[in-house]
Amino acid sequence: QGVKKPFTKVVECHWGDAQALGQKPITFLRQVMAVCTFPELQHDASIPEDAKHRAKKILESCDGGSIGAYNHSQSLTYIQRKLAKYIERRDGGVASHPHHIYIMNGTSTCITIMMNMLITGEGACRTGLLTPSPQFPSFASIISLLDGVHVKYLLNEERGWTLEIPELQRALTQARTHCNPLVLSVINPHNPTGHVMTRKTIEDVIKFAAKEKLFLLVDEV
Repeated sequence: QGVKKPFTKVVECHWGDAQALGQKPITFLRQVMAVCTFPELQHDASIPEDAKHRAKKILESCDGGSIGAYNHSQSLTYIQRKLAKYIERRDGGVASHPHHIYIMNGTSTCITIMMNMLITGEGACRTGLLTPSPQFPSFASIISLLDGVHVKYLLNEERGWTLEIPELQRALTQARTHCNPLVLSVINPHNPTGHVMTRKTIEDVIKFAAKEKLFLLVDEV
């Protein structure tokens, strides 16, 4: 109290609320959603033609031409196909299958559903989940909520918060003395450090998970 600080203003911010700090929304997405929810806007001159075209394709894929109709629990087939084509282009031609794509209501919902399926057993047989430290807070809270065993592996701060296989092995070996580790969680780019894994690290992590028979749960942007 009463100690002078080297600043005169405090900026209140939150990593999940960028628009509160002035980030502009993506107009195209809002225009498409507006037309989908109120199709009469297809005749409105203020809506660009590309937004109208995208909305028309989405509505045509809905039963009854309405987004209010029930659709497949994975998502609309049209959107799955568009996403699969995008992923193939992004990954240099590696095949992406539409029926492997599920669209959910945000990362936390997805993580909760996946962990709910994976966490089982009691005592030393209880499912263990390896997560990076530091980490995105939702992982720890969801693991605790579902009564899983939280196993932390440390990122190397001196090397820019890198993920290293020897540390994964250490955490896994230690965890196997008191639980049944089944899940390896990876965040890339990492939140909150911002570290981006190299291609070699990604390949090494996949090989490690396969060798140790771990379910690989990846949060990517």
